[in-house]
Amino acid sequence: IALSPIETSISGTITNARTGALVRETTVQLWDADSGEELNTYVTGFPGTYRFTNLDPGHYNLTVNSFGFLPARVNGIVLDLYEQEQINFPLTPIDTRISGTVTDTETGEPLMGAHVKLLTGIYGEPVRFTITDEDGGYSFLYLDEGDYDLEVTAVRYIPETWENVTLA
Repeated sequence: IALSPIETSISGTITNARTGALVRETTVQLWDADSGEELNTYVTGFPGTYRFTNLDPGHYNLTVNSFGFLPARVNGIVLDLYEQEQINFPLTPIDTRISGTVTDTETGEPLMGAHVKLLTGIYGEPVRFTITDEDGGYSFLYLDEGDYDLEVTAVRYIPETWENVTLA
């Protein structure tokens, strides 16, 4: 007769609080609540689940971070020997966005097909890129708080850069 061991674990699912959809590529960190030491990190894949196994009985904290969502945290998880704790995280989407319209400075007409690049950081690393629609519109949704620069280019136009667009 073969028996399967019972393990002490913490597991759960990460979902979008508004839609219920599973959230992938979420970083879940396990901390020792007594010492404050980070014990393990897990990045969810498909289908948005995490699992920390073979844990010692003790006190734990969990932190959850995912691009486009507010961070979440649970403190004071108490695990006894062979306990399997299920903790699900419904993450709240961040509704921050940068959007606008690119127009011709002389005619005021919208420019379709202009390239809009969103940059961040000291060295202006590209974060996202889009092309304006038929109305000259562009939009970058679900951005983290911080400072951004916008770089706009179009064929036969002088490039423009707007610096220090702040989302708070």
